[in-house]
Amino acid sequence: MRVVNEAVVHLSGQDIQDAAPFASVLTALEAAWNAQAQKERAQREAKEQALRVVEQRAMLAAKIAADIRKLQDADQVPADVLDFAAGPWAEVVALAQVSAADPTAEGGDPGGYLALVPELFWSVQPALTRLEPDRLNETIPGLLAKLRRGLKTIAYPPAQTSALLQRLVGLHPEAFEKP
Repeated sequence: MRVVNEAVVHLSGQDIQDAAPFASVLTALEAAWNAQAQKERAQREAKEQALRVVEQRAMLAAKIAADIRKLQDADQVPADVLDFAAGPWAEVVALAQVSAADPTAEGGDPGGYLALVPELFWSVQPALTRLEPDRLNETIPGLLAKLRRGLKTIAYPPAQTSALLQRLVGLHPEAFEKP
């Protein structure tokens, strides 16, 4: 309406002898309307693309979560750690894969987030970590850093991230106890 009002104001200040001023205003109006329509179409397409990405990510996260729950020794992992891996961590993996410029890069595991799951599961099983305490000492810093980095990508709440990391750190001392 603003553009139409400007056109009317423009025409009201003209000395009109023929249809030429109307034709030029009509051309200007059509150009403005076309530009606005293109802008709206681009915004609509961007929203649709974002929705497709969200849907794709959700479907991929569900598949990843199911695959994580099927991993060998998953039944030996504390339930809260398994729920984390098949929940928020599956979201991290899915987002990394959906967002990757080349999803096949890094063996289909951008960021190495999926490869972290077996290490995470191993690290919370004292019966296994007692056999390799040096490996646990080497694994923990990178594991915790990658967990923190990955959780930031999905805007996981910092308080929940801290609670998770504290839980994991609390499980690790058992590896150094004598059976």
